[in-house]
Amino acid sequence: MDLSFPMLLVAVSCLRNVCVAIDEDCVDLGVKVESVFTIPGEAAMLTCHLDKNVTDSDIISWHKSNPDGQLSVDNRWVQVQKNIIWLLRSTLQDSGTYMCILRTADQCFKQAMVLSVNETRPEDCSRPYRPTQPLTTVANGLLFCPLYSYMAHLTKYSFKWYKGCEPLLNGDKYSNVNRDMLVIKNVALSDAGNYTCRMAFTLAGSAGYISETISCEVKDQWNLRPMVSEPINDTIKANPGSSFSKTCRVFVPGHGDHMVDVVWALDHLISLNLSDRVNQIPLGKSRVENGEWLEVLLNFTEVEKEDFYNTYRCMVFNDKGLVVANFTLLPSEPNHLLSVGLFFGSPALIFIIAVAMWRIIKIEVALLFRSSFPCLYPDPGCDGKLYDAYVAYPRSCGGAVCGGQTCRAVEEFALRILPEVLEGELGYRLFIMGRESLPGEAVADVVQQNIGKSRRLLLLYSAFSLSHPDAAESLERQLAVHAALVESTVPAILVELGELVDSTVLPKAMQYLRSRQGAVRWGRSSEEGTMDRGRASDRFWKHLRYHMPPRISQTSPPEKNFLLKI
Repeated sequence: MDLSFPMLLVAVSCLRNVCVAIDEDCVDLGVKVESVFTIPGEAAMLTCHLDKNVTDSDIISWHKSNPDGQLSVDNRWVQVQKNIIWLLRSTLQDSGTYMCILRTADQCFKQAMVLSVNETRPEDCSRPYRPTQPLTTVANGLLFCPLYSYMAHLTKYSFKWYKGCEPLLNGDKYSNVNRDMLVIKNVALSDAGNYTCRMAFTLAGSAGYISETISCEVKDQWNLRPMVSEPINDTIKANPGSSFSKTCRVFVPGHGDHMVDVVWALDHLISLNLSDRVNQIPLGKSRVENGEWLEVLLNFTEVEKEDFYNTYRCMVFNDKGLVVANFTLLPSEPNHLLSVGLFFGSPALIFIIAVAMWRIIKIEVALLFRSSFPCLYPDPGCDGKLYDAYVAYPRSCGGAVCGGQTCRAVEEFALRILPEVLEGELGYRLFIMGRESLPGEAVADVVQQNIGKSRRLLLLYSAFSLSHPDAAESLERQLAVHAALVESTVPAILVELGELVDSTVLPKAMQYLRSRQGAVRWGRSSEEGTMDRGRASDRFWKHLRYHMPPRISQTSPPEKNFLLKI
């Protein structure tokens, strides 16, 4: 065999003083997929990966597949570290295929790798091979120097960054220019370009350097550090055996796409399987003007004792770092306040309901009681009163009809509707001025005398009946109100006809009466000029009967009244 091509050239691989050629029967692991790139004058590192732990008794040798197979170890710019070979000053002639051979006591392995030394132009400050790293606008950006494999085998090194051919300095725009990670502040579209990181190092007393160029692409989008809206590092209480859920709400400020992951975790990631008792459910995303909301639900189908006193963390991952928010789940305390509130509040609630129901049905109950137990009420004839009610209403004043049609409706109600129902159907006796009084009698005397003979005062009025000044100041109304308020001899019943009357238009005395005892409101409208009186069982008539004295037997009207009706 011709030992001149290829031959063992590094450490010449002699075992027990026996030289072995590289074409011996070794397990061939092929050619490494990744090639190594460098430029003249810079270092290159070739690593042999044989998937085996190398021991001190194992022997590794290096060979270069070229026409003469020569690789001199006398060159100070070539350093060998077991499965690594360093070429500290690469030349164009160093390009080619390199092979490492590992020999153990009973096996042999070999692997090939390719080194490409690319020639560059003097004016070109960048490396020919340029991996791409994208950045986004507005936010700060990070460029990582892709020399991790070199740094792992060196103990002393330093960095310097360039954009194009210009060295970068720490300042308002850049920081970390002396480290393997360059920070670009407030990235703009103008920051796109080629960035070169150069690492200088010392190996076994020999200096070398190596550089990598990054093609930086700037996208017109930006994202800032996410913010967790909830949970807010608090404690939450839940009842054992109940269901429970908590939403993690995260806001991602920015414009455009983002890579943000939100997960719930305990001492492990919470399951995404909905059939599990404790699981997490992504609720989706919602885009807003200056960012996006993300929501993930932590769900307990049933809370158990083992779930308490644990801290559940909402973890947010993106290229800006890790954001964590949490809450602690505690068992709910017995709600003694609720029990006390129910104990004292239930009677109060029952009382309020009872009062409300009584206000609704008291009229029905009172009328039913009157009709069922008349013996419990005193005989009305024993009080010396002649009439059950004195009816006072506004009439035509000085020949003018006050209030027009509305005033005539009040007169119709007083002269026809009231007598038909209260006298004709219910047996009450009413005194109505002009019907029971005789012509020529003094009005003041008639009013005072008959109010004193009556058990109630019925004061009829409407919104328009009080508009005429003479009606508003009628002598009859003044005497009736005086009897109700000042003398307090006769209980008054206010009957409001038509639309609801604004209290501000009422005279002061009637405002006081209305505020103290309210008014019975007649709301029926007239049809074709005739007022419908309704039935005696209607609510209005029941309300009016409730305020009237207990019903008495109907008696024949006095003789003078009878003559007036002929």
